[in-house]
Amino acid sequence: MRKQLDFWYEAPQGYFSLIWPDYGGGGMGHEDMTYHFVLHVLRSYRTGEICGFSNDGGELATDYPRIMELLRQHPIAERFDVPALGLYDATVDRIIAEIYERYVVRGETFVPPPWDESQLPAWVREAEARIRREMEERPERPGLYERRERAVAGAVTAVREEQAGYETESSNPDETR
Repeated sequence: MRKQLDFWYEAPQGYFSLIWPDYGGGGMGHEDMTYHFVLHVLRSYRTGEICGFSNDGGELATDYPRIMELLRQHPIAERFDVPALGLYDATVDRIIAEIYERYVVRGETFVPPPWDESQLPAWVREAEARIRREMEERPERPGLYERRERAVAGAVTAVREEQAGYETESSNPDETR
């Protein structure tokens, strides 16, 4: 099995991200000059390994021909698995072509993968359990559902930021009150 990349697509903006799920942090940099800001090849500052790709800030429908031309001029030798797209041992140009075909040409809707509760940080699992108990004990208490939704949204953001290697002050919505 090759390095696996988790896939995310933002439909109205037309940008995608493919991030190595077990990227350990330490910061990432990208080769914008090589790929003229239409494709970000993300590399670990620590190891120099490719840990993801993105066209964040671009629009795939417009940038696709240029991205493919730049990949022909500056090929990326590594091959990757992207289970969300059903691609294994695929080149970067093949992966981007599949994203373009599905989400631009055919107009498919991106459905985020379901979250496995074990992927959530411990503080979120604990908050979820506490809120569930409170809802069972006092179902008439207002605001519990909204608190739960904020906790889940914060957890999803925290997990995505952690996977992408971002560090924030706090992704815990309860700490921002």
